[in-house]
Amino acid sequence: MLTAVGILGGALGWAFVRRRASHPRALLLKIVPIVLAVSFVPDVLVGTSRSLTGTSWGAVAALNSMHLVVAAVGLTAYLRVLPIPRRPIAI
Repeated sequence: MLTAVGILGGALGWAFVRRRASHPRALLLKIVPIVLAVSFVPDVLVGTSRSLTGTSWGAVAALNSMHLVVAAVGLTAYLRVLPIPRRPIAI
């Protein structure tokens, strides 16, 4: 469920930046890695706090790997469905 929410939220953010930014490509090149890095924070916090039974750093690494895969698939889909224009979009 959280993956679907993240993908839909990412698509909305992508569409917003694509529509509103004067240079969407440059902005997305900055935003995407930051958002991906922030998505690792909850998993690392779970790993450091050991608040969930059976938590290991292997599990944290697996979750972070899944974030990378979902981001790659999402970005591929966004580029296909909502391509970034070469020129700014006139509003």
